[in-house]
Amino acid sequence: MKQLISSARLFIGLALLTLGLGACQSSGEKTESAPATPPPAAATTGSNGGTRVVFVYADTLLAKYEDFSTKQAELEKRQQQAESRIQSRMKALETEIMSLQDKVRDMAPAQLAQEQERLGRREQEIVRERDRLGKELLDETQRLNKELEDKLNEVLKAIREEYGYDFILSYGPGTGVLMVNDSLDITNEVLKRLNEKK
Repeated sequence: MKQLISSARLFIGLALLTLGLGACQSSGEKTESAPATPPPAAATTGSNGGTRVVFVYADTLLAKYEDFSTKQAELEKRQQQAESRIQSRMKALETEIMSLQDKVRDMAPAQLAQEQERLGRREQEIVRERDRLGKELLDETQRLNKELEDKLNEVLKAIREEYGYDFILSYGPGTGVLMVNDSLDITNEVLKRLNEKK
């Protein structure tokens, strides 16, 4: 599950970076217009009236984005169920193997070989099921992260265009942004729009 959260953080960071770079590249063709409503944060502006920078708290987005949190909890539940099922099947196989070990002395070599082969096939079935379930969960995690990335990009792009921001940075552990001014935080505005988009 740490992989899911880590992947989601990566997508948020990439989405924010992509929007920031896109704004930087298109800043030469931008026309200045006042936003319809006051900006959610007082973006910093360079001394020549240039670059406008704001940020979001990446961890807060993940924790308080309701749709993502719900889907993440469902995915965690499915993962726990899959792990429990595999563990149960492995435990039953181990019990059968121990039972076979108790009977080894009374079995003919051909019968023992046949039982070992049967148990080997069962083990392979369990491993295949574990791999299949793992792949399904990984695919679902990637789909969920892509969905998060798409919705976040849509909201951030709208906010950037509406308020004329040049960069929307992601602040949190491992983001590369070392310090921020809280007056530039637009996390609540982003969350409000994300949670409205169900």
